Formats: sequence, C-alpha cells, structure tokens
Amino acid sequence: MSTTSVCTVATVISRLSQARQTEAYCLSQEGKSEGKLSIIQLTEADRHQAVQEIMDRTPAFLESEQNMLEAIKVASGFIGDTIPVLEESSGKMMGVVREADLFCAYLDIQKDVQDIEK
Repeated sequence: MSTTSVCTVATVISRLSQARQTEAYCLSQEGKSEGKLSIIQLTEADRHQAVQEIMDRTPAFLESEQNMLEAIKVASGFIGDTIPVLEESSGKMMGVVREADLFCAYLDIQKDVQDIEK
C-alpha cells in the first residue's frame, strides 16, 4: 500500500486495515520512495501526527537492475513483509516483492540448476 507522507497516522492505519496489509510506503507526487511505515510504528504513535514524523526514511530496497543473487543478499538482512523495488535511474517505486516470493524463486532456480547437473 502507498500513501503520502503528510497523511496522519490514523488515516494510514485505517487504509492498512481496509487493505489487510501491515506495511505502507510513502511516495512523493513523482512516485519516488520517501519512506516506509509498519503497523507496529503506527500503533505506537500519536494518531494525529503526520506519518512523515515516524516513517523509516532509509528502508532496505531493491533496484530494478539487480540480479537474483544481489536481491537475496539485500533480503538476507531484511525484516518485514515486502521489499520495495526502485527504478535505478529515477528512484521511482516500481512495486514490491514479498520476501517469501524472492526466496521461493531462488530455490526454484537452485532446483533447476541441480536438475541440469544430473
């Protein structure tokens, strides 16, 4: 889920609840990543404050040109549900990858390699 950094904590909690999500990404009007919010941060904050005051401004992210091995390295130190994917040249957010999906894809590739080696 994405939001702007000027939204209030209460607004983002409501949107997360409706979307059945636990994380939100703050994006600029140009679609660039400004930060990340977790439901834990939000529930511990004042419901009336702007999320820009509590968001993580330096979350882990993947760049669109990274290969699988580079992505796994980023994900190995990651805690959360999703990892944002940013366009390398502009910093715009292209989407998110679930951590579990990334590791499943890696295991599928590893299995394919093992099958070829047999």
